[in-house]
Amino acid sequence: MLNENTVAKILEYGLQQGADFTEVFVEDSVASSINLLDQKIEEINSSNSFGIGVRLLYGNEAYYGYSSDPD
Repeated sequence: MLNENTVAKILEYGLQQGADFTEVFVEDSVASSINLLDQKIEEINSSNSFGIGVRLLYGNEAYYGYSSDPD
């Protein structure tokens, strides 16, 4: 997960590049599921999902970048 200082630097950099608006979206989630058949466990699943998106607005133009790599 990104810390608050890193997000602030991203926002500031976008504005320094002339963007009218800069937005950072971060998703970091965990999902789990258990499938039952006749009250017996058939399958157990768990997954992690991470992504970060950055949107820059320049007048009427919008630019968006996304990565699922936490590094």
